[in-house]
Amino acid sequence: MEIDPLFTWRRYLEAAPWPPDYNFQMLEVNNAVWVFHAAGNWRSSDGFHWTKSWLPNAVGDLRFLDYVVFKDQLFGLGHAEGDILSYNFLTIVSVSSNLDTWTIISDTNIPRIVYYHPFVFNNKLWIIGGDDGRGTNADIWVSDDGISWIKVDTVLPFGKRSGSQFVHPLCTLW
Repeated sequence: MEIDPLFTWRRYLEAAPWPPDYNFQMLEVNNAVWVFHAAGNWRSSDGFHWTKSWLPNAVGDLRFLDYVVFKDQLFGLGHAEGDILSYNFLTIVSVSSNLDTWTIISDTNIPRIVYYHPFVFNNKLWIIGGDDGRGTNADIWVSDDGISWIKVDTVLPFGKRSGSQFVHPLCTLW
């Protein structure tokens, strides 16, 4: 059986410019790949040449929270430091439209949860599940702007979730 070359993996770099770790995030922002890492943030327009960014880490411990691109801006939802038994969560939202600086918004009602992966659906930001420090939950939150949040439901049809990723069913590979 012949393997389609579109699905063949090849190593192009022996090592990345950031140190090995398992708690970091990669995403596409403005036609570049970004790596948000505890040791700093890097970007590349081709996957070969990487530049360390001046943009600092806004969410704190990357084990807890992620970044999301929403309405042509990069959002850091909340800020957490510590461990799951004892962490400090700040209800701030960090927004960058230029990828050089953050605007910090402190007047938010973002839920005090960690271990979730925000996503965009129908031009809204969504948070599903997560952990509030007392345990995993089945809450669904939605926001039109990333600042004001509404709890939609407290019962997911598939139960409590933490650390889950959600993908729109209409997404395709090409």
